[in-house]
Amino acid sequence: MENILPLSDKILVSKIIATNEFTNFIDAAKKYCSFIETYEAELPRNFILLSQNHLLTLYNLGNCMMLMEEKSDKKFDIKIDEIEFQKTLHFIADRLWDYRYYWYVFDPTTKKKDTGIVYGDLYEDLGAIYKYLKQSLLLYGLKSSDAKQNAVWDFKWNFDTHWSGHCANAICAIHYFLQKGR
Repeated sequence: MENILPLSDKILVSKIIATNEFTNFIDAAKKYCSFIETYEAELPRNFILLSQNHLLTLYNLGNCMMLMEEKSDKKFDIKIDEIEFQKTLHFIADRLWDYRYYWYVFDPTTKKKDTGIVYGDLYEDLGAIYKYLKQSLLLYGLKSSDAKQNAVWDFKWNFDTHWSGHCANAICAIHYFLQKGR
């Protein structure tokens, strides 16, 4: 039996799902996941250019999504099939070629002199974004209104707290990889 939500929470979920921002985000998330899952022997430069285009769209739409106050109390055990996920990660690695590692400042807003330059990895960035989006899409695809509520919350919360940094760093790194290759 589904949890009984206050009417205002049910309206909020349905209002968020009905917004252009949310439907555009869902569409972009599905396209990104399909792009990452589909193995095509394309040129690495083309792969990172297309990746950057997907990431720019996702970052912009992620910023526009509304944050719900809370998740449903109901828990769902949604996990990506580990064998399929590893296969997808191999697809990413095969298409990156030499466009993989980069340096970045972990927190460029820090006031310390030692800002912490760290090693970035497009493979990790693209894979992490894929995993967060894919799991939330699977949850969103369930027929339960509790699952939809949790997925709506997960999309925004995971963007704000986890994968937006991967996305911003990857966009920047790809920018420089593309500039060097001109």
